[in-house]
Amino acid sequence: AEPQEQLAIRYRDITWTHHIAKTAGYSSWGEEG
Repeated sequence: AEPQEQLAIRYRDITWTHHIAKTAGYSSWGEEG
């Protein structure tokens, strides 16, 4: 794969991981509150 393509894929994975973590965080806060 081209370097730019790898970077795009990595960025997408990081964004997804961050989104999932943020959603899970909000879920935990909602249950605790």
